[in-house]
Amino acid sequence: MSLRSPQFEWTSTGELTFQIEVRMDYGERKNWKDTKTARLEKKLSSILAGLSSASVSIKALREKEEAREREWAEDERRRLERARNSETQRRLRSNLVKHTERWERAERLRAFIKGVENRLKSTPLVDQEMAQVWIDWARKQADLLDPLQENLALITTLDVQLESWFSGSHYGQVEKGWWPE
Repeated sequence: MSLRSPQFEWTSTGELTFQIEVRMDYGERKNWKDTKTARLEKKLSSILAGLSSASVSIKALREKEEAREREWAEDERRRLERARNSETQRRLRSNLVKHTERWERAERLRAFIKGVENRLKSTPLVDQEMAQVWIDWARKQADLLDPLQENLALITTLDVQLESWFSGSHYGQVEKGWWPE
């Protein structure tokens, strides 16, 4: 079995063909060739007229394609803007819920600590000094959890930085929030 590529020998048919190999409007002539009644040289005026018509057709198709691309780009820009706005709202809402949950937990801890303090007042058997150490520690833990004890600018900011690669496409399941979408 030979690994050489096949060899071809081109032989002339004696017929000359002129062909435009560019996409044009349907119905535009793209081919001229020798025929029994007329040689290609006799069709030069027809070829020149065809080239002129082809150039108009090619330009019109190019303009249509460019207009379609501009329209698609504008549609894509608007879609991405809507997706970015939607993602910004989603993240802001997520942060709001997260801070609310942290604050609620801190308030629950404070209520519990207050309950322990009230109970300690009616229980003489517990060492008040030892209990106060625990109460101080527990209050610090609640303060660490409470977002209102932090920089409020971090909580109240509406500035959300989306990743540069953000495309608005979600490939996973988006968690259900409190707000209807």
